[in-house]
Amino acid sequence: MMKGDTPGRENKGFCFIEFDTDETARDVCKKLQGAVLDGHALSLQLSHSRKEAKSTHEKKYDKSKSSTKIIVRNVAFEATKKDLSQLFSPFGQIKSLRLPKKADQSHRGFAFIEFVTKQEAENAFNALSSSHLYGRHLVLEQAREDESLTELRARIASKFVDDNDITLGSSKRRKGMPYVD
Repeated sequence: MMKGDTPGRENKGFCFIEFDTDETARDVCKKLQGAVLDGHALSLQLSHSRKEAKSTHEKKYDKSKSSTKIIVRNVAFEATKKDLSQLFSPFGQIKSLRLPKKADQSHRGFAFIEFVTKQEAENAFNALSSSHLYGRHLVLEQAREDESLTELRARIASKFVDDNDITLGSSKRRKGMPYVD
């Protein structure tokens, strides 16, 4: 078992390794590309530092859409209301936290968090926009202040369905592809 492996959970087949210099990382990628480890060919890629990734991918809080509500997508299915509350409560008083459930009582992978003030919502959004929970990158989105709960649900549901359609479509294409060893 490697460091970071969780007993009872399947290995995802990837890891991140940090090197002292960029040059060392590039050399290792060149030398070990395609090398076989435990019967698997390695596919190595350079990744960007957190600072670089944060500056290029981080969403900024839009004050024109200022709201007390935040939508949290890509929530790990192991996560609970308590986990989300512990993550978001240091930034302000949470007025409500909803984790919509499926018929089987597992949650749907997104949450609605409402703070008492707009400033608290902004603080949480800015601080947690690049955070992870149970290994999943949380995707935060501002809710519009004038949007009703029904409209908000419909907007999120449409994004959720669209994301699944894309995933299903690409996996169907892969099924017909030959296995390459």
